[in-house]
Amino acid sequence: MQKIDFFTGKGGTGKSTNAIIFALKKVKNKKTLLCSLDPAHNLKDILLVNSFEEISRKISDLYIQEPSISEMLKEYLKEIEDQLKSNHNYLSSFNLLNDFGVIKHSPGMEEYAIFYTFQKLFNNNKDKKETLIFDMPPTALSIRFFSLPKLSMIWLDKLIDLRYKIINKKKIIDKVKKENSSDDKVLLNLLEQKQNYQKIHNVLIHSTIHVVLNPEPISINESINLIKDLEELGYKDIVIHLNKYRKEIPEKIWELEQKYKIINIPFFDEMPVGINKLTLITDAGK
Repeated sequence: MQKIDFFTGKGGTGKSTNAIIFALKKVKNKKTLLCSLDPAHNLKDILLVNSFEEISRKISDLYIQEPSISEMLKEYLKEIEDQLKSNHNYLSSFNLLNDFGVIKHSPGMEEYAIFYTFQKLFNNNKDKKETLIFDMPPTALSIRFFSLPKLSMIWLDKLIDLRYKIINKKKIIDKVKKENSSDDKVLLNLLEQKQNYQKIHNVLIHSTIHVVLNPEPISINESINLIKDLEELGYKDIVIHLNKYRKEIPEKIWELEQKYKIINIPFFDEMPVGINKLTLITDAGK
């Protein structure tokens, strides 16, 4: 199974910068894809480029993407719409995109759009010998992403059970009418969805999650809660990046050090921005 690295943490702690430095290290050995799944992209700002082609010209094996989550949500809704029309002929005029301006603000839509984007990128790159690195949204949205496959499978199990009950009642009616029951499209679709979520869940659960934090109480507390949530979801391969390290490890980090690998990222007097500066930092092994 291909290994994937996710970078997450409280907003403003340096997760995107750490993801870039990690990608610059990995690209020395193999082709590397760095993708931002944060709706508020900032990789171009950190790299100080207008286009990622500027990076590819300097580092041929490094590919960087910032897909539009809004556009991916439209694509995701279109797929749902097509499935509904396929399973229910009476919905032929149904069009979710007519109300996209409202639907995109509905609870849960953002994380499903991010998950859909990840799924497409993974499926397009899973057979290639590349390192896959994903720069994630801040803590709250990230944990909803990581919990989404498991939560979706719970709901699908309920819906599948309900569908079987409906099918059994339909069979009784068909028997009375002396009609033959055909394969239920809705059930087949539900079973297929569950299988897809199970596959992605298996990929995610074996990935490495890099939690980036600063030596400040709010950042530390939020990161500890994030790690606890990840543990409850079954994630075990967690690496902690202590950013802006000043030769002292906060007491609350000591407990985590017994359990997880901690990488200390030193405090820089100047902002580590621009591909040249970030490359120098990577080469220096800092």
